[in-house]
Amino acid sequence: MRWMVAAILVASVGCDSKEGPAPLVPPISAKPAPPPAVHQAPPPPPSTPPGTKKMQPPKPLGANAEPVPEGEPARITVQHVLIAFKGAHRAPPTVTRTQEEARALADEILGRARNGEDIAELSKEYSSDPGGGRYTLVNTGVAKVKPTDILRGDFIKPFVNVAFKLGVGDVGLVDYDPKKDPDGRPRSPFGWHVIKRLE
Repeated sequence: MRWMVAAILVASVGCDSKEGPAPLVPPISAKPAPPPAVHQAPPPPPSTPPGTKKMQPPKPLGANAEPVPEGEPARITVQHVLIAFKGAHRAPPTVTRTQEEARALADEILGRARNGEDIAELSKEYSSDPGGGRYTLVNTGVAKVKPTDILRGDFIKPFVNVAFKLGVGDVGLVDYDPKKDPDGRPRSPFGWHVIKRLE
């Protein structure tokens, strides 16, 4: 009903008492319609006025888009011992220790590594890491050199946050943390990590 009222109002706008109401559809003319306008490219943007900053293209998204954090190395090589426990994320079925036993073992391995025991041997004996535990990590803003390099953003944050703070020969510990970070990634769900920086 409303559309009918609207149509009558539209028709009456062009109404002249001698000619009657204006047609709702334009009449068909004998002349063909002009060809549509050819779309032309927009004019080039004006040059940047002096004293103003040019807009920079956006930085690429990804794990290594940001610059290297101040005071941190560009790349490091670490060896770690993953102390998993029964029920930890991706713990092998052969792991039977409890969470409390895993924590105590992590503290023991940390002390032994800090006292000079070979971290590679400790890893062979105690680690639940199926990858062997030796990794070269590449900090943000740095390109991979080898295919085996791992970008910082591709590893769990607590691990890389500890690893990149270590000096060569230093040993650190990453606590078990089953919660997720604000990005929805697991923090440290695999157990405890005893990390030694080798390079």
